Amino acid sequence: MNALKLTSTVCNALDILELLAETHSLGVTDIARRLVLDKSKVFRLLQTLKEKGYVQKNTECKYSLSLRFFEIGNSVVANMGLKQVAYPFMRELASLTGEGINLAIRDGNTMVYIDKIESTATIKVDLRLGLRMPLYCTGLGKALLSGMEDKEIFEMFADEPLTPYTPNTIRSANQLMAAIAEVKKQGYSIDNEEYVDGLLCVAAPVTGYSGKVVTAISVAVPRFLYDEDEGKLEMLIRNVTQVAHNFSRCLSGFQPGAKPSQASRRRS
Repeated sequence: MNALKLTSTVCNALDILELLAETHSLGVTDIARRLVLDKSKVFRLLQTLKEKGYVQKNTECKYSLSLRFFEIGNSVVANMGLKQVAYPFMRELASLTGEGINLAIRDGNTMVYIDKIESTATIKVDLRLGLRMPLYCTGLGKALLSGMEDKEIFEMFADEPLTPYTPNTIRSANQLMAAIAEVKKQGYSIDNEEYVDGLLCVAAPVTGYSGKVVTAISVAVPRFLYDEDEGKLEMLIRNVTQVAHNFSRCLSGFQPGAKPSQASRRRS
């Protein structure tokens, strides 16, 4: 096989994988039609991808991606380190907002700060790396909880006394469940002086290859700076959720809903 033909074959195989990532499962005919490829060529490529463990075939003779991509993706993130993968997105959010950015993971019923970018503003919030804080009354914590099943969350906090740090602190498991339901619905969480008086935090969950929440990113600011400008807070929320969405797409390895380009579909 000459180099040009080999390149074409690789491109066609990648087009098939990208299409399956978008559509989840398709038969040979549908794949050939969407990518404008010969059915026999598509069938041969699918057989090779199946033998190598990259696609699987169901009882309806439709093909879908296998967990091989999950394994590879996890390996890439593990080798690069979550902080290294997260850094460009943290820098983007810092540039958009001009505020300090925090990254956290869940450890049991607490959250741990694993990275941050400090604000250049005169008035700023300083949260040190390695600091542990409660999940139930912090923006990052509630964002991390939003990736868990309701039953698991309730069991975690049903018998645990929830310390009232401020007048706004969540006081019961039922109240927490209602708050998490809202986070799941809207895609972001807000800590409105729930842990520290005067502190406002907007956070959003970041999902990994399995669709599970692996980390959360936030902006923490002095509350009074946003009290009289509702539009400023709405912009902050949009920036946080958009960057978290982009971060999740990066970890997922593809863009949900994105369609192969016309150029790529014509490769043969």
